[in-house]
Amino acid sequence: MKSGPVVGWYFHGVGDREAFRKICNREDTLRLAPVKNDPGDLGRGLYLTKLKTEAKMYGPGTTLHVMVDAKNALNLDFKGRGKEASRAWFDAMQSIYGDPVQGRLSQMAREYDEWESGGMIGPEPPYEVRLKDRVEAAESWRKHLLSKGIDALKVSGWDLGDTIVLLNPESQIKKIECPAKAHR
Repeated sequence: MKSGPVVGWYFHGVGDREAFRKICNREDTLRLAPVKNDPGDLGRGLYLTKLKTEAKMYGPGTTLHVMVDAKNALNLDFKGRGKEASRAWFDAMQSIYGDPVQGRLSQMAREYDEWESGGMIGPEPPYEVRLKDRVEAAESWRKHLLSKGIDALKVSGWDLGDTIVLLNPESQIKKIECPAKAHR
């Protein structure tokens, strides 16, 4: 798999309307915020997409147009000629650092799956434990990539549109365009 610079425009949906307003009013900026419910399938980072419709799924009505400049993005292609190498990379990262989707506690994941497939009877396994484990795995992915000089992931075939995952968004975001009605 190759890596290299990526410069271009992407979309980002912001789920928190107050955070969106502050970004558009230049009172705040896009950054790695504390994880509320999903640390990211491919490690901890700021996820942006080429598709505005996909960004709207994550932040209905609060979509930003963002110019990014990543110096050394790892190219992952899960649908084209590089899919075997990309999948092998993903599996290796998962094996070493854990799974940002399921977490590293396989027992916790099994308990949740059993509870869910069993008709969700009884108390749900504690989500906070599973989320903490997922965040630890996702942050481990991020630290590993940064230690190898990778500052972003340029991904095809993972979600709907081409995605970029910024590992240091504070320095990689060069410009943010907001809808005219956002400046309130």
